[in-house]
Amino acid sequence: MTKCVKRDIKLDIKDGPTVLDVQHIAATLNLPAHFSKNTLLVCFSGGSYSRFYFQAEFTGFKDYSFADYMAAKGYAVLTLDHLGMGDSSKPDNVSCLDKTCIAAFNHAAVQSILPEFDSRPHLVGVGHSMGGMALVEQQANHSTFDKIVVLGWTNIGLSLDTRDLDVKSRKDQYVPTDRSQMRSLFHLADVPEDLIRQDDALASLTPSPFAQNAIRPSIVAREACAITCPVFLAYGELDISPDPSREVDFYKNAKRVELNILEGSAHNHNYSASRTKLWDDIAIFANENQIYPDL
Repeated sequence: MTKCVKRDIKLDIKDGPTVLDVQHIAATLNLPAHFSKNTLLVCFSGGSYSRFYFQAEFTGFKDYSFADYMAAKGYAVLTLDHLGMGDSSKPDNVSCLDKTCIAAFNHAAVQSILPEFDSRPHLVGVGHSMGGMALVEQQANHSTFDKIVVLGWTNIGLSLDTRDLDVKSRKDQYVPTDRSQMRSLFHLADVPEDLIRQDDALASLTPSPFAQNAIRPSIVAREACAITCPVFLAYGELDISPDPSREVDFYKNAKRVELNILEGSAHNHNYSASRTKLWDDIAIFANENQIYPDL
């Protein structure tokens, strides 16, 4: 696999909510050796995850990096840490860090990276789980992207009892996630135990307002309805949506909606043995008919 050029970047964002000072968003820009697709994939991870989820490198395991895989196909990939997560700034005013605030900072971060390119590339947003929620919010409010890829986010409501999650009682904090509560939904038996242990050791704190947003059914249903660009939805054969086929209806104004069920995968698609099938389908969606003149 052709190596891409990776560069860690600190994006200083000055136009966020006025109650916050300048904040920095941690990002990694992955540039292919040959930028043949003229497309930038911008990736947002879910709760308890940093941008590592999309550029994962594990000791003793190979080829788990979505960013490397897509760069080898000619795509540029930008992975971001949400404000308050991973290596991004963690403001003292945690109460501000809800889906609307985080989506605004993510939009500003994307705008600030565009001068790295000679001309505006085709922009495709890719959000997993809680990152999918933030992506839907962002696209509805800011129209950042030409297309969006929403992975494992449910507008129906989580297919588990949220009373068991230690989130609702946490107010305005950066909270850890007990991934053992989600283990059976995150991974099927094909994911190696040692890989899971390495992954869990890198868990990020999550701002509690953002986490509380994510467990509310239909929290971005109105925003999903406002999206007009093409949408790619994907779920594992076991995932957090109780009925993936019903998720399509939330995007009723999108130019088109493509539903993908990844066999042999649970919620954390990038760690499943079948991950490259999903990645190939995302690559096709990102590249085909970029302007959609007939839709």
